[in-house]
Amino acid sequence: MGKRGPKPKIDPQIFVTEYLNGKDTSELSEIYNLDSSVIRRHIINKGIKLRPRGTVINKCVKLNYFSQKNASKKSLYWIGFIAGDGNVSNNRLSIYQSHNYGKFHLNKFRQDLSITNDVKCRKENSYTISIFGKEIIEDLNSYGIIQNKSVLGGNLNIPEQFHNSFALGLLDADGWIGFSAGRYSIGYCGHIDYLTFIKNCFQIHLDINLKIHKRKNCNNWTMLTSRRTYIQKISTWLLNGCEYSLQRKREKLINIAQGV
Repeated sequence: MGKRGPKPKIDPQIFVTEYLNGKDTSELSEIYNLDSSVIRRHIINKGIKLRPRGTVINKCVKLNYFSQKNASKKSLYWIGFIAGDGNVSNNRLSIYQSHNYGKFHLNKFRQDLSITNDVKCRKENSYTISIFGKEIIEDLNSYGIIQNKSVLGGNLNIPEQFHNSFALGLLDADGWIGFSAGRYSIGYCGHIDYLTFIKNCFQIHLDINLKIHKRKNCNNWTMLTSRRTYIQKISTWLLNGCEYSLQRKREKLINIAQGV
């Protein structure tokens, strides 16, 4: 077996270019099989100031996607989804999914906002995507969603024509559709302010009055119904909210709406 010869040298300018385009030093370390401290030194030697650790460069094109003037079924669906499985902190928005189809769904979000950042795998079957943008956070605030997903004054500011879009997004994130003993059920679990809003939506649009219950030993609340006439009304109403939704839940909603 002949000698392999010296390892080809890498032009340090490549590190700088890719770093400025959004990759962090740990990503570059994996790509080029070099210690991240070596890559950081090359970048600093080129006169580039390193970003604080954990910072993701903002590569979200549609920073006004969630503005009130651009409100749509899709944007309000994602706001509901963020209310359940997202996190708002300072100028950062992150969304998490902890199942094996989560990456596919987060890629829909990525495409809608024209984000070039990849959906990242945190651990097995757990995915996340993060965006930095003051404009995005301010727009979410305008709907009542503030830091750590709290609700401003306990009141959400969701346009009435998009109530079902928001409710569908929240169902995909913090709700479930069960099937037991030949009966379907639809339920939500999470923040009291969000559940109160959904409860009020059901009353206004569907004339359905459900009770909210506090779960034992935690701060979460639940709202559930398996009454056939109720879940058929709810399913039909939610399906009109947006063409999106997690496929496994959408199929169940369609079955319920059709009386299967």
